[in-house]
Amino acid sequence: MRLLPGSLYGRMVLVLAASLLLSQGASLLVNFFDRGSSIYRLNAEQMVNRIARTASLINRLPQNARQAVVAELGAKSDFRVQLVNQPIEIESGFAELNQYEKNFAASIRDAMHPPLLTTVEITRAARAESPDEVEPPNATAFETWLARRFYFMLPATFSVVAQVELEDGTSAAFFVRMPQEPLSQLEALVPRLLMWAAIILLMSLLIGRVITRSLRQLDRAVQNIGKNPVGASDKPVVIPDEGPIELRRLIARFNETQERIRRYIIERSSLLAAISHDLRTPITRMRLRAELLPEAQRAKFIHDLKEMEDLVGSSLDLFADLGKSRKRYPVDINALLDGITTDWTDTGHQVLLTGRAHSAYPTEPSMLKRAINNLVSNGIRYGKQVEISIIDSPRQLRIFIRDHGPGIPEADRERVFEPFVRLEPSRNRDSGGSGIGMAISRNIARWHQGDIYLDNAIDGGL
Repeated sequence: MRLLPGSLYGRMVLVLAASLLLSQGASLLVNFFDRGSSIYRLNAEQMVNRIARTASLINRLPQNARQAVVAELGAKSDFRVQLVNQPIEIESGFAELNQYEKNFAASIRDAMHPPLLTTVEITRAARAESPDEVEPPNATAFETWLARRFYFMLPATFSVVAQVELEDGTSAAFFVRMPQEPLSQLEALVPRLLMWAAIILLMSLLIGRVITRSLRQLDRAVQNIGKNPVGASDKPVVIPDEGPIELRRLIARFNETQERIRRYIIERSSLLAAISHDLRTPITRMRLRAELLPEAQRAKFIHDLKEMEDLVGSSLDLFADLGKSRKRYPVDINALLDGITTDWTDTGHQVLLTGRAHSAYPTEPSMLKRAINNLVSNGIRYGKQVEISIIDSPRQLRIFIRDHGPGIPEADRERVFEPFVRLEPSRNRDSGGSGIGMAISRNIARWHQGDIYLDNAIDGGL
């Protein structure tokens, strides 16, 4: 199982998104704890002062006036007071909070004038009308973990029970629920993190696409060279120098190499075409001189000269496609294939055409016709009957040419595209041709950004 994406774009997006999410998460957590602590300190100070002022007020009031004040305060659910003759027994909360409770009690005592004996317990108060219904902490494991480590993050169900012993011997029990500011609630982080995750992911996708745009252009250019070696027939696609310095250097070197390859192919094609052309002159002179030879020698000599002339002509045909600039324009493929089929059937060969193209196809008709004729010629030579079929789709045009001959072994299917390679055992050019037609056809197919593939039919034939 591979966890990392396979593409550079995917890995770049993953690194960017993970880095930004981690930094944003760390920032939110720091803000969460820092602001949570500040909110706690502020709430704690307010709570201490409120309890101290209320306890001092009740302590100064006569007993018959205290109940009215207690009833008035009892209307508020987050701050309730109960007057008791004996301290309320409350089961202690977390042992880890003991020091915190002592500090809280000391703060309340110091804020009162005069100071009164005060005890504090942090507990989980029951949500009941009567403030004397309290129960020990019964929080979830996660709430317990938070409460034990971060006092300011006490769960919303927790309350502070502060009991102040008044001067007349009675006690005032205060049940106070500490208000929680939204940021100090852990669940408030989740929607924020999700929102930032969506924003960061979108930004990472856009940044990754911008950075890898030049790489995608470079990849397409490399694929184009693999399918269609650059020659004079096509100007090389110059990739703009964009992106980081290293990528710009790579693109500049690729553009330079592409231009060198183009010049090399042009020079090689021109040179070989010139050599092949110049060979025609001595061959013609040799043909004239052969007429002076005796009859027995003349026929054999002329036959050899014809083979040489055919070989030179085939070479010229091969290199001519690379040395001429040609343009594509929309062509009716149905009419072109109808013409090819008619030409072969008029000469007595069995060539059938099935299927139709849905629209015109951009091509150079003489080149495409030459490629198809080469394939049909091979099919007739080895399989007698040839079937041409068309399958057209919005993405590509496919032309199938099938014969009913012996087929080609899988190991030799790529070899037949090499110039001057013939699989015909006799090596007789009258039966096997010059061995260059398939190479020409593949060059033409690749000039169209396509290719030629060979396969044996299940019921025989190629």
